[in-house]
Amino acid sequence: MADTNETKNPSINDIIISKRSEHPVLLITLKKAYQSMPQYSRYLKREYESVKNLQHENILRAESLKEVEGYGTCIVTEWQDARTLAEYLNEGHTEDEKKRIIKGVASALQYMHENGFVHGAVNTHNIYVTTKGDEVKLLCVHLRYTDNLKRPADELKFIAPETKDGTVAIDARADIFSLGVLIKEMSLGTEYQQIAVTCTHFGRNERYTSVEEFLEAFDHPRITKQNEKAHHAMGSNKQMAIIVAVIGVLVIVTAALLYSQNSDSNKETQASDTEMADSTNSRNDLSATHTEAANTDVTDTSNQRNDDKETLPANQYNGDNAYLNDIVPQMQIDLDKIYNSSTNKNVVRRRVKRYYRGLRATLKDKTTEQLDAFDKAFADYNNSKN
Repeated sequence: MADTNETKNPSINDIIISKRSEHPVLLITLKKAYQSMPQYSRYLKREYESVKNLQHENILRAESLKEVEGYGTCIVTEWQDARTLAEYLNEGHTEDEKKRIIKGVASALQYMHENGFVHGAVNTHNIYVTTKGDEVKLLCVHLRYTDNLKRPADELKFIAPETKDGTVAIDARADIFSLGVLIKEMSLGTEYQQIAVTCTHFGRNERYTSVEEFLEAFDHPRITKQNEKAHHAMGSNKQMAIIVAVIGVLVIVTAALLYSQNSDSNKETQASDTEMADSTNSRNDLSATHTEAANTDVTDTSNQRNDDKETLPANQYNGDNAYLNDIVPQMQIDLDKIYNSSTNKNVVRRRVKRYYRGLRATLKDKTTEQLDAFDKAFADYNNSKN
């Protein structure tokens, strides 16, 4: 075939730009090592069937599935001279030009969603930008990867968590996640970063529900930022109240557990249990002044054991991990009491494990990064007690 150009990629597919006499086309086929395997031939046919009816100005239209000499069975799509979005971003474009690209991708995705399709794998290597007019062209054929040919990290970061683990059917919010990563990759202004954060929440229920909702926010970033701040402030107040309530319940449960388990211990242990029971009674009368109660408990614990570590200073954690400023000090107090409750290391170890599981279960709404920060804070203090 005259005048062809093969694009290197780590999948099982070959991508070839063919400039025939009639008009240039893009060919998506299988690398020779996979052409004789039936499962991959079936995959290629399924991909063509799934995209052949997509007709949109920002989507590379699939024209046919046919045998091409020298390449085998190929999905043939329309083609204009273009470069990938990854290459486009290396050229140094203005913010307005980048925003135009985002809106072109969003338009293609909105069309797909309205017609019952979800892309699920949008990234900077399957978005093309034409050399003439910088028009967006999205490739909707999914490239295939195997254990030996894994998807590269710079593509994986665009894929929503639920798409990676395959536990639920994906919907439009998987593509919203990819749009958020695109905003980050393009380094748009600070007013767009909150939009990116909303798009890329680990929990899909916290993302924009549709491309229409995304575009409304994207077209009015300053208003969106103000609304998000107000929403975050309200959410933070509610979250703080929930955290305080959870801590209070955990303290009472922990104290009651320790009291019951040590009721038959020696006098020293009984004294410790009595103190914990007193602490529990005092916590039942807590008002909103949680910090004052925490400070009282720290003083009591210091009298019990001289080698206890000081609790963390206030506001040590910032940003998304600021919630730890409320949880960690109380967690340290509770761990001190658990370690003071028995001289049997196996008993202490079981109680610490039970306490960790209970506290961790209250943080289901946190992101992976927030949970990692909690785990580190717990592990660091627990290790300091050994």
